[in-house]
Amino acid sequence: PLHHDEALYGYWAQLIASGRDPFLLTAWVDKPPLVIYLAAVSLRLFGVSEWALRLPGMIASLATIVCVYGLSRRLYDARTAFLASVLLALSPFAILFAPTIFTDPWLTLWLTAAAWAAVSRRDFVAGIAVGLAVASKQQGVLVAALVIALLVGEAVASAQRPARVLLPILGRLGPALLGFALVFAPLTWWDSLRWSNRPSFWDRSLTTYGGLGLAPLSTWPDRAADWGRIFGYLFGAAGLTVVMLGLALAAAFHDRRRVTIRVMAAFLLGYLALHFLATFQPWDRYLLPILPLLCLLAARGADLWHHGRLTPRLKPARRAVGIGLVLLLSWAAWLGVTARLPVGSDHGAYTGIRQVADFLRHQPAETVIYHQSLGWYFDFYLFDAPQERRWFDTGEKLADEAGRAAGTRPDAPQWVVVPAWESDRVAGWQAKLAARGLALADARHIYRPDGSLSFAMYRVAPEGEGQ
Repeated sequence: PLHHDEALYGYWAQLIASGRDPFLLTAWVDKPPLVIYLAAVSLRLFGVSEWALRLPGMIASLATIVCVYGLSRRLYDARTAFLASVLLALSPFAILFAPTIFTDPWLTLWLTAAAWAAVSRRDFVAGIAVGLAVASKQQGVLVAALVIALLVGEAVASAQRPARVLLPILGRLGPALLGFALVFAPLTWWDSLRWSNRPSFWDRSLTTYGGLGLAPLSTWPDRAADWGRIFGYLFGAAGLTVVMLGLALAAAFHDRRRVTIRVMAAFLLGYLALHFLATFQPWDRYLLPILPLLCLLAARGADLWHHGRLTPRLKPARRAVGIGLVLLLSWAAWLGVTARLPVGSDHGAYTGIRQVADFLRHQPAETVIYHQSLGWYFDFYLFDAPQERRWFDTGEKLADEAGRAAGTRPDAPQWVVVPAWESDRVAGWQAKLAARGLALADARHIYRPDGSLSFAMYRVAPEGEGQ
């Protein structure tokens, strides 16, 4: 099923694809627009479906594998580049995020493309990629930091005289800044269209997120546990992920004289430290952008280890260990393909939401639908449906709304949709409705494949017809 954020992005994409609001002037948008517009194009081409909504993310994920190969090949040989691509393709983290409409796969693509362009001395292209990263997600500003460090580091390293380093730095940064401006200027123009009645997506994201700052010291143990658990999923199990990190750090230390490798290793570690120390929520998708760099460095470390340049005394055991790693990586990929890790999209909490929406869509046009936490799903699945949808936060509000509707339109059906985790609230709602001569009549259940309840649907009826 769609994650609730995916449902929201899908609704925005439908606003664009339908022509109802092509610039999202009425929506409270807290994301840059690139990924939403790509999803809208997919909906226009293939029709409205979860598959069409997620197709761009699949394309971005496949393109990232190509970019990882290109970046790795630029830095090392074809064998290391191939291994880095395989590591990314087998990561259950990458597998589970590919079929989503989250903005992070696109951020990851542009980060990898920007780094590839920077080390290839295509500075203008690197700037464009940074702009596209920012146009995909606000964390694209971190990609700018990576590219600036790569460009400046290489310029300084190649300068023959320290006193003459300024000109090479400007020569690298200038084209990159121009490329970035070509993307950032129209992005800012698009954002400015709503400033008269809506906040900038930059401001809106800080509001919905609750702001950013240094995490209190008292939260560090819990944050360490949460981020450590998520980090362990990068390759399926914490132990295997630690091995990959160890290979990456070994490669960075071995190649420490190469400024590009030092910058990438520092960015990887700094990215992790930033998300731990700042009040970033421990959400799995935030770690996706560092996965390509981790795969690149781990591939280099594996190649060094295979040739005995890291552990020369363990040469007889290298073949057995290598076979074991291949089997473990294959197992990790299986975990991703079969969705056995709590990573990526929804993993069953909203199973059956489409059946709920299909049932409600075929109700009479005057039907009123009440809900507490399904608004974004109904916005997507019932986008052009005529039924009225009403949100309520308390039993009193539900009773007031239902009583008013029953008094003015007694023949109009009224439905309350309750996810399984809200079922303990139904008794309280019943008590409030009873004061108005109404009740919730248990009418329809939606179950998960394992037989557990997913959704209960109640019809608002006169009290004598209720439970």
